[in-house]
Amino acid sequence: MERVLHAFQEAGLSLVSRAYFLRVLGRFGDFEVLLDAYGSSSTSIDVAHFLEWLKPEVPPQLQASAASAASASALVEDLARRSVTLRTLLKFLRSLPKTMPHFNVERTRTVDVVWQVIIPETATRGCSYAELLESERRLPDKMISHNWGNLFAHLMAAVFADAAGKPSFSAILSWLQLGAKGLDMIEALIEDAGQLDSTRWLCIFAVNQHISICDSTWGCRDSVTNVPFTGCGCKRRKFHSGPRCEMDKFDAMITLFKQKKPGYEHILAVDSQVGLLNRIWVVAEVAEVFRQELPCKVVLHQPSSDLEEKTMALNVWTAEASRPEDVSMILDKIEDKDVFNERTKAALLAVGYLASLEAHVEMRYHLRGISSAEADAAFLRTVDACRAKLRQLRASQSEVLEIWRSFNEDEKIGSSDRDTKAMIALVNMIRECDLMLPECFIKTYREAAFPEAGYHEGMSDEEVYERFWQMRTGVRSVSQLPHVYMDGPALMAVLAKWRPPHASVLCLTCPQKKIGEVYKMGYHVQMTEQKFPSHLITLVHTVPDAAGR
Repeated sequence: MERVLHAFQEAGLSLVSRAYFLRVLGRFGDFEVLLDAYGSSSTSIDVAHFLEWLKPEVPPQLQASAASAASASALVEDLARRSVTLRTLLKFLRSLPKTMPHFNVERTRTVDVVWQVIIPETATRGCSYAELLESERRLPDKMISHNWGNLFAHLMAAVFADAAGKPSFSAILSWLQLGAKGLDMIEALIEDAGQLDSTRWLCIFAVNQHISICDSTWGCRDSVTNVPFTGCGCKRRKFHSGPRCEMDKFDAMITLFKQKKPGYEHILAVDSQVGLLNRIWVVAEVAEVFRQELPCKVVLHQPSSDLEEKTMALNVWTAEASRPEDVSMILDKIEDKDVFNERTKAALLAVGYLASLEAHVEMRYHLRGISSAEADAAFLRTVDACRAKLRQLRASQSEVLEIWRSFNEDEKIGSSDRDTKAMIALVNMIRECDLMLPECFIKTYREAAFPEAGYHEGMSDEEVYERFWQMRTGVRSVSQLPHVYMDGPALMAVLAKWRPPHASVLCLTCPQKKIGEVYKMGYHVQMTEQKFPSHLITLVHTVPDAAGR
């Protein structure tokens, strides 16, 4: 109580409004219930009188219980606001070559980044990484459930793919493998989607590891160097339960998101091995999201049968955690584990199939203008019907499986041999002409060997690679159809050798500042012109602003 009085004395206040009283005391807990009991008819509160009333009227046990509950409630609110923007995540990735020189896109796991970067960089302040990075505290637009054993690049690729509206992250992952320039491409994509300042909640950044786990490495080693992790020497007290624990507040946070964050969506970043379904914390988070009937989305590495197989094998009894006591704590909260398994499997299968469904739609879009109008219309009707059924909140596991089996049968019936052949031809064409991957470009560029494209005898791979980046410098939204490439004349020379049979190529010259209009135009043509005869590839040659027309 002395701390409360001191807070007002420091401000030189003794009589304050109820609203201001609650705002100042927010750091100590929830005083609204006690103010109601105090029963002042005035809109102003006499601070000293209130505290004197509080001491004799409230039993010590009740005061302690109320203080504990208020403390936990305040922590949930604070923890929930430790979100990071996608702009911040990109900045974090750009810093990894310096903060973690041995970082490897194909080998470094999320747990490696926690122990090698997040814990050391927050040791001095003893805070979460989000508190170190973000000045503005906001509730997140989305919370990400993921597996610490997952590759960190896969986690980040899933986050960015979701922001770009993609159901799978394999294409974004290929950009991450390109290093700094790949990050430039991702940033352009996210900026075009209007998501750079959108916020995400990830436990690795939001939870204060220095009051949670920083002293216990469980004998783990770095995935690249094989060097054992070193425990942090901060000596701060750890809280594995109770009002100050930050690892058991996820249910309360999800409830808070539902109450205070309209449009909130939960994301499952599914690693390529689908290992997150074996982690007890992920299962618990997802189950609470389904219980609250909040929107949930799965982002896959790529559509496959693995998600279905792993989901069918899900069993809360066998789920794991780094700390065995976490498993016990979560299992104790589940009354009927068989019912829990059934409901969680059904819900996970549904959101997983929805992700696969969107991947089907994206792939089918490549066929736009190639397949018949009747086949396109039949496919979209099948998709709409399946999507509506999968979004039923109370479907059982067997019902979800039947919905997906029926969709696959209907899609198979609606596809002609002509459509299938056209799809294969187009995918092969895109693979040959896709300039996202340097090795593919080098092969195509050398085989084309056109001087008009800047080619000359004896060019090294490094020179060709530099040409690759010259041609890619201003590209934005390249993973979204219609395909738009910069430096049109040079690329036209390369494409001429392949003569893609199912593509129309549009060449434009325009100033740099007009590039955005080009993308909008191409998108409009592909999406609104139902009888557009073929797949559209737009080649853009940029000129100085003064010379453009």
